[in-house]
Amino acid sequence: MARPRRICSKARGHVHSVTTLRRSLRVRSPAALIRAVFGAAICFLATPASADTLGVTLRQSLALSQADAAPARTDGKLDFPVMARPQDWLPNQASCADATRSPPWQQLALGDAIEFVLCQSPALRQALASIDEQRGTVMLGEVAYRPRLTANAELSRDRIPINNSAASAVGASLTGAIGLSWTLFDFGQRDATLSAARAALAAAISSQDNVLLQTLSDVLRVYADAATAWARLDASIETERVAGVTEEIATARHAALVGTLLEKLQAQTARSQAALERVRAQGAWDVARGALASAMGRPVSQQMALAPLRGVRGLAEDSLRFAAVREEALAQHPRLRALRSEREATQARLDAIRADGRGAVALNSNLGVTRGLGSGGTTDRSLGASLSASIPLFNKTEQQARELQVLAQITAREAAIVAAEREIELELWRATQQASGESENVRASRLLLSNAEAVYNIALGRFKSGVGSMLEMLSAQTALASATAAATQAEITSLAARVRLSLAVGRMQLAK
Repeated sequence: MARPRRICSKARGHVHSVTTLRRSLRVRSPAALIRAVFGAAICFLATPASADTLGVTLRQSLALSQADAAPARTDGKLDFPVMARPQDWLPNQASCADATRSPPWQQLALGDAIEFVLCQSPALRQALASIDEQRGTVMLGEVAYRPRLTANAELSRDRIPINNSAASAVGASLTGAIGLSWTLFDFGQRDATLSAARAALAAAISSQDNVLLQTLSDVLRVYADAATAWARLDASIETERVAGVTEEIATARHAALVGTLLEKLQAQTARSQAALERVRAQGAWDVARGALASAMGRPVSQQMALAPLRGVRGLAEDSLRFAAVREEALAQHPRLRALRSEREATQARLDAIRADGRGAVALNSNLGVTRGLGSGGTTDRSLGASLSASIPLFNKTEQQARELQVLAQITAREAAIVAAEREIELELWRATQQASGESENVRASRLLLSNAEAVYNIALGRFKSGVGSMLEMLSAQTALASATAAATQAEITSLAARVRLSLAVGRMQLAK
């Protein structure tokens, strides 16, 4: 029992050649060598596939340059991290089971809309499928380090005529064989292939993050339009209510012979104008509501009411400067991470092509037993091993052509990275300027609303006491309505601008 343990212990180390294997196992006969190789292969097959544990090449496999995009191992299983919290909302997650049943249509918040859209997003489903595909490619790259065992069994039955008579001899035999093939050295071809697979996996993960950001941006745009229409409708209802109060006061003043008929008619006209604005706002809300329902995969006639904007937060005030977020965006934006990972995968493919042109060294062995099943049958045993080297010859032109193709792809990837950096930088510049400007608009609109409320209260008091005129009252009423709409619009636009800036940087902050 001691020998198999030593074999497994030795087999987990780096094996450079058959001579090294024989020296490490302290065996000299070919039969003992074959048994040792089969024992080592069994130990390898019992070990989970991993490039870190299957050290059968001369140099370690290249790790992903981006540690956060590399597959992490937890209890022997691969775990692929994505963004901070929105991964809970990806399709096929358990948290999506309840989210897709019935959103709170009477208090639909932005977070609810985002959750519903992400749980049903076809683009995210496609991105997840791409990650699974690349994960399988990584597993195949890891399996390439392991020896390959094959088992064959054959049962044959032969009838051999002895002479011209009908008599004949019947023979039967059973043959069983086990074969092993193991690439010991390939000048780093498997390393490069595995590195390319891991880089492609990192690119798929980053692409999923980029799709997630794009989906969030689309949901934010549709929801912001709906929130603007909803706020306009709410403001128009309040304006109509205020106009109704003014009309009641004017009617009462006219009945008491204190006010004039002109004042009463002016108040009625103002209320009619407010009602007309409410009808227009209702139509705009119905259109925006249908667009939001369609984005969520529901009928456009779906009735809903929006909750106050919450559930997201944009960047902090000190992060609205371009210089404060530029380096972060260029370093970790998912779009750039995906392109850089694709470039790394292409570079690894170039290394694999160059290593393929140098050849490989492989060990092949077989163990077979043939037993006759007839009377007086004999048992024959066969044992063989070979060490083969495969070196391509006269393939320089083909090698150069393949390398030229991959080098052109690397150049294209680098150009795409430069173009994406410029686009992201320009988008970030626009987002920072818009967010800064909208912050100033919020402060100005709040001040305007405060002043308009004060003016309206004064005008209302003067009008009730019979000092103020209807023209003064209507002017204050119109100013209050405009200030209310402007303040609400500024709040919505400012929040949307901050979230867009967060998306331009490459991250999304979700309030908990």
